[in-house]
Amino acid sequence: MPSSTTVSGQVTDSAGQTWNNGTILFRFVPIPNYPGPYTWTGGAFDPNTTHSGTMNATGAYSGVSVPGNDQITPTGTSWQVVVTPQATAPSFLASAIVSGATQTLNITPDPIRVAPGANNAVYATSEVVGPIIGSQIYVIGTGFSTYDGSTWTAVGGGTAATLTIAHGTAALGTAPIASNSAATVVTVSATGVLTTDDIIADFNADPTAITGYIPGTMLTIVKYPTADHVNFKVVNNTAGSITPGAVTLNWRVVR
Repeated sequence: MPSSTTVSGQVTDSAGQTWNNGTILFRFVPIPNYPGPYTWTGGAFDPNTTHSGTMNATGAYSGVSVPGNDQITPTGTSWQVVVTPQATAPSFLASAIVSGATQTLNITPDPIRVAPGANNAVYATSEVVGPIIGSQIYVIGTGFSTYDGSTWTAVGGGTAATLTIAHGTAALGTAPIASNSAATVVTVSATGVLTTDDIIADFNADPTAITGYIPGTMLTIVKYPTADHVNFKVVNNTAGSITPGAVTLNWRVVR
C-alpha cells in the first residue's frame, strides 16, 4: 500500500464561488494528548512539516503529496487543511484523513465576506458587506468598482490588491551578539504563511537611541518566512560584540 497520497480537488465556497488562484496547505494533527513520536512507512516523519499547493484559475488544485494517515503510526491522526482565497478574506480550516495512492478532496468554505475599501479584493461585488455611497472595492480580474447606493459600477484600472495573510509583533532578543555573528532566530507563529510570501516589518517606535540600533553601530535584521511562521534574525557585522536593547517589530505578511 502506498505511503504518500497525491491529493487533488476543487475549492468552491457555499455561495458557489470558486476560490481561483488561492492556496491550500496541509498541517499534521496528532492524536489528542499524544505528542509523539510518530513513524511513517514512507521515511522519516517530521510532524511539523506542512505540505502546500495552489489552486488554478477555476479553483482546482492537484498533485499535493501528503503522507497517508493510514501509513502513520500510531493510527488515529489527521490533517488540518487550510485554504486561502485570492480575495481579502480569512483562510478556511477543514479536517481530512488522507489515504491511498490518490485522493480527491473537495473543500466547501464559508462564503467570502469583505468590508468595502480600495485596498480590499473580492471575486464578485456580492461578497462586499455594508457598502455605502462612494465605497470602492477591487474585483479580481476586472479592476475597481464603486457603489452608488444601489449598484456597483466597474471603473477598471489599478492592480490587484495584496492579501494580508497574518500580522502581529515580534520582540527581538537582548542577548550579546558577537562580532560577525547572528543572534538566535526569533520565530513567530503565522497561520497560512508560505515560503513564497512577503514580510513587511517596521520598528514600533524610533530605535535610533537604543543600543544596537544607534547610527554607526546599527545591527542588521534579516527576515524570512517559513510555513506558518515568520522569522527574524539579528546580525552583527561590526568589529565588536553588541548587547542590543529591547525593540519590537510590527510585521505583516502579504501575498
